[in-house]
Amino acid sequence: MISSKGTDLEQILELSEVLKALSDPTRLKLVILLQEHGRALCVKGLARKLEISQPAVSQHIRILKQARLIKGGRCGCFSHYSLNTECLEGHLDKLQHVLGCKNKQDRSSAEHTEQE
Repeated sequence: MISSKGTDLEQILELSEVLKALSDPTRLKLVILLQEHGRALCVKGLARKLEISQPAVSQHIRILKQARLIKGGRCGCFSHYSLNTECLEGHLDKLQHVLGCKNKQDRSSAEHTEQE
């Protein structure tokens, strides 16, 4: 079962929260927008680009922050948000481990290196 793959329940629950946060199309667009933009954006800018209200953006940001997918900081009167890339990379590694992709990818790379 779960423990035979070396995955504990805590990792499963954490990944579940991340996947739930990303399951909403608007939140996924928000994450993609922050990634493409490459720097922090304020709620007003995000609302304009997503064509939704600022309160709606704030609610989506709250959920993404709870999942530790984005981080925010104040700049004067405004809060700016950016991707939490370290955390995203960690979640990707965990997901690959849970799904068994990480070991296959590592073996594939090793086999490719040996063939050269």
